[in-house]
Order: sequence, then structure tokens, then C-alpha cells
Amino acid sequence: MRYIYIFLNFLCIQGLVRGDTADWMMEFGAQEPSRTLYSIAIPGSHDSATYKLSSDFGKNQDIPYELRYLKHGLAPVMKKWAKAQGANIAQQLENGVRYLDLRIIWNDSKKAFYSVHSLYGPPVDEIFEAISGFLESHPKEIIILHIGDLRYMPEGKHDLLAEKIKASFGEKIADLSNPQNVTFEKLWEENKQIIVVYQEDTTAGRYGFGYGYNISSPWPNKQDARSLKQDLDYRIQSRPYTAKDSIQFFVLQCLLTPDTSTIVNGLIPFSRNPHSLDDFAVKVNPHIASWLSEWKASGKINIVIADFMDQNIARAIIKLNEPTPAEEVDKGQEELESKGQGKLAPLGSPIDSEL
Repeated sequence: MRYIYIFLNFLCIQGLVRGDTADWMMEFGAQEPSRTLYSIAIPGSHDSATYKLSSDFGKNQDIPYELRYLKHGLAPVMKKWAKAQGANIAQQLENGVRYLDLRIIWNDSKKAFYSVHSLYGPPVDEIFEAISGFLESHPKEIIILHIGDLRYMPEGKHDLLAEKIKASFGEKIADLSNPQNVTFEKLWEENKQIIVVYQEDTTAGRYGFGYGYNISSPWPNKQDARSLKQDLDYRIQSRPYTAKDSIQFFVLQCLLTPDTSTIVNGLIPFSRNPHSLDDFAVKVNPHIASWLSEWKASGKINIVIADFMDQNIARAIIKLNEPTPAEEVDKGQEELESKGQGKLAPLGSPIDSEL
């Protein structure tokens, strides 16, 4: 009976990988209710709201000096390098993404908050509406909303944005002040579905959001896949804690970053140089699953983000939560011993008389 229990539990978690990615947290949390979100593998998207970009540049955005000669032809070029996702927010969440990376700015002409990545993206109202709709339809799913890169937010607008976040998600926002409370059972018990990390600490403290230091997200800033892999290997090795012991979110950025020469070389007609972030993603995304398999044994993986995140990559990340047979035996042993039912026989040993 003991091994039947272990086998059935293993099959349940195996189902996470083959099942509906829209409810993967509900399924996994039912098996591991005491796990913290710091300790599990979570798919995320980089520059999550860049699926739709206008031709208007956001205020004070950094534009490479070498490209300013393009004048009116600059926006189409930058759009290729600013668009980091192909799926909209709702589609990303259905595909399993649970970490959203948003850059937000105040649009003076529209008198509203918009996402930005060089160019203006969708209005924040559209983004928050998509998130709210998903949470309403999937009451056991939990989203980490990282409001980062606020360099260009006017000083007086932080409170206005924070109030919009509060108005949009209200009682669903979790409290990060006690890291031990960020477990499935605790969040579900309190009907919390969204964790907001706001990169500007004064505002975060005033409104009860997570602080910037609640997330470690080192930027590789690499232009080729080999250098990126070396950097990510180093990040994994140098992380001081395993995911299970951590009280901080840890992000692995599986993506390339263009420098000015990359963008300029992409303008050369008929060249094999990458012409967009999509071209960059093609150099990285096919390798992510094998990299994850290599890193799993470290026990240090938490949030994994990519450009043009899709359901296949999300499934590969979710699969990291699937225990190895040895881990299943250990878990079964702990549960049986807690019930006073003795120890399991080692794998491969004769079955005892109780079976």
C-alpha cells in the first residue's frame, strides 16, 4: 500500500505537465499546500505588455545616439527590438505564466498610465482588466506582478498608480511582510491571488506592496546564447540558498539583450544578422528546456522568464516541480512516519509482510 500511495501521488503531479496550464497552481498546490512560492518553479514573461506597441516613443526613453539619424524611420526599427512578447496578457496567463514584468509610465497626452518599452504599449487599464478577468475565472491561481523600471515615472504619479493597483485588485493583494505566509494554503485561506512588488520602496511601503528587494532579478546583458548560458550558470551556482530555503523571489532571465551595434547591424539588407527581439529569442528559446533539466539538481530555480514565452516553455518550467522518484519516497516516508506507520523499505528491497 505504501508504494501504491507514492505511485499515485507521482501520477497526480505528472498530470501538471500534461494538463491545463491555466490551472497548474491549483493542481500543484493541492498536492503541496505548504510550499512557498519562493520554492517552486514559475514561468514568467519579460516585458510582458509589449505584445502591442504604438509608433509613439515614451517620455524620456533611452534611444541610441547612432540611430537618431533615422528620424521618422526610427519607430519601425525600434518596434522590432521593443516587442518582446507575441501573446497578450490573457493568453500568457492561460499558457501558464504567473510572473508579469511591467514597465509603466504616465502618458501626458492621454492623461493615463501606459506600459512602455521605448514605445508606448497598451494602457494599464487594459492590462489590469485582463489580469482581473483571469483571476476571477481561476480563483486558485496566483500572479506575481512586478512593477519595475520606474526610472521615468514622474515623482507625483507614484501614488496615483499605487491607488489604481489597489482599486483594481483590492483584497486579492497578498502581504509580503511575513515570507512564511506566501504558501498556497495560506494565500488560498485568505483569498489572496496577486503579489505586487513595486520597485520604488517609499510607495511600496506606503501601500503595503512588496519592496524591490523582495525580488532578485540579475540582468545578464548578453548578445549570444553561449555567453548567456555561462552567465545563468554562474547565477545559479552563486545563489546562496536553495529555493526551498529562500525568502526572496529569484528570477533567471533567459533572454538576450541587443546593444547598439546589434541594432545597427540588423539594418544591413539581406544580412543574416538578427533584425528583432524575435530573432534573438529563436537563438535562445529552443535551448531553455535542456538548460532547465541541467539546472534542476541545484534546487535553486524559482522564476524563469523569456522573450516570446509560449506554452511549451511554460510547461517545461512547470515540469521542474515534478518530484524525482527519490523525492517521492522521501515524502512518502515523512508522511507515513508522521502517522506512526514505520519506515518504508528501500527501493528494490523485498516487500515487507504488511504489504
